[in-house]
Amino acid sequence: MTPGFGDKTFAVHGFGNVGLYPMRYLHRFGAKCVAVGESDGSVWNPDGIDPKELEDFKLQHETILDFPKAKIYERRILEVDCDIPAASEKQLTKSNAPRVKAKIIAEGANGPTTPEADKIFLVRNTMVILDLYLNAG
Repeated sequence: MTPGFGDKTFAVHGFGNVGLYPMRYLHRFGAKCVAVGESDGSVWNPDGIDPKELEDFKLQHETILDFPKAKIYERRILEVDCDIPAASEKQLTKSNAPRVKAKIIAEGANGPTTPEADKIFLVRNTMVILDLYLNAG
């Protein structure tokens, strides 16, 4: 992985405070958010999703699903270069960890990775930044 953010893509699971703020900072430093997932579904845009535009849309419509600058994404959004699980516990499990393409997993949520998934990531040399260090709330 090359240093810096300019060529990095990421996905955010959960678009509340825990997901929104990292999205803003990563976007500000040049990384591109290509997918955002919420409890009612996910949106995807390979060209990037602007956090402010998506936030404004969600405040007006109470959902991200009809955001005009992204498509509804039916598949799992775990297949991008950086993953920020920021929605709920146990999102990354033994069953979906093998499909995660992230090189870095930043745990914004409390306990989003099961112990079984942690073992898979360890063997694959995937960096997991623990929720204990990343989320002080």
